[in-house]
Amino acid sequence: ARELHRAVGELDMLGGLLPTPGLRRYYGDTAFDPLYREAQALGVMLAVHGAARQGIGLDWNDDPNQGFILSHAYAQMSQFTNMVCERVFRRFPNLKVAFLEAGCGWLPYLMERIDRRTDGLATQQVRDCPVYFHAELEEKASLVCAVSVVGEDRFLYASDYPHEQADDILHALCSFQERTDVSQRAKEKILRDNIKALYGM
Repeated sequence: ARELHRAVGELDMLGGLLPTPGLRRYYGDTAFDPLYREAQALGVMLAVHGAARQGIGLDWNDDPNQGFILSHAYAQMSQFTNMVCERVFRRFPNLKVAFLEAGCGWLPYLMERIDRRTDGLATQQVRDCPVYFHAELEEKASLVCAVSVVGEDRFLYASDYPHEQADDILHALCSFQERTDVSQRAKEKILRDNIKALYGM
């Protein structure tokens, strides 16, 4: 919490980063409450972001393709489930959190599973709180499904520059703008409005 306060106050940072794996406690643990309280008071976001895959049950596999396919999504799903079930977003209803670099195709499936076991906790917290999810523009049916289930106000696009080349980013943006299965209003929210809301711009 002190480092977030310093980073925002002295360095003009717009938020903090929470790596998905690697810590001994999940982010629903009350040990993180001081951080959430500080982020909420400052009005800045926290990004739950993919990182190394150690410690999430994938250490057995050396194939980088399988690691890429599973690691970010699985780690995001684990943290999201824990934060929802431990009611982080009820305890801190104005806490802005974004789950980044895992796409959003996993979200409808996981929310439905959580809702069935918890009387709708996932839907309630995502609907009522500023929780955002990364829309990978290349996601086809899964993006359309996620937007239809959750609503267009909870998704945003972020490139992975410099891991992605500028030409690839521009191609993805142009292709997304040409899609007919996503409304123009949803495109504007994903590419602009929701990002502004998340960062308080």
